Amino acid sequence: MNRIIDIPINQKIHKISWIFLISWLGMLITINCANSEEQIAKPISGETFFHGNFDLDMHVGKPVLINFWFPSCPPCRAEMPDLQIAFEKYGEDVAFIGIQQMGSDSEKMGIEFIRELGLTYPVMADFGSKVQANYEILSFPTTVFLRKDHSISRVWTGIIDEQQLNQELDAILGI
Repeated sequence: MNRIIDIPINQKIHKISWIFLISWLGMLITINCANSEEQIAKPISGETFFHGNFDLDMHVGKPVLINFWFPSCPPCRAEMPDLQIAFEKYGEDVAFIGIQQMGSDSEKMGIEFIRELGLTYPVMADFGSKVQANYEILSFPTTVFLRKDHSISRVWTGIIDEQQLNQELDAILGI
């Protein structure tokens, strides 16, 4: 008899949990969309693996693409060739910086990854996850597009392909 009474209560709890989760996600998405249009990018500076020092302030007046990734992330690996193609196409007009998350992968793994995939745009390790925390990155890969004034135009979470990259880069260039 208790089992019959428990089932409806469990079902109600389950439904309420789903409603709460969906509402929370909707609110989070709304807040992120509203904030991303108004937020100015947080500072980024540090030593890249092969291109010397990178400082976001060195690119004032230029749009910027920031890609957060790590070597053992399969979706990160999948999108890298398209990021390289985009860099070759837009690199004169848009600053690119890859930010390696340092959780389970080492700096050495990041360098090997870059060499293996033939990436030629600047990449730096995010020791202490400071850049990741400043940009509130919770999943990988994530690509952040900055307008010329370094306001955040778009935060793309998940794999981004060549066509999507072209659309976003054209948008921040005003093409």
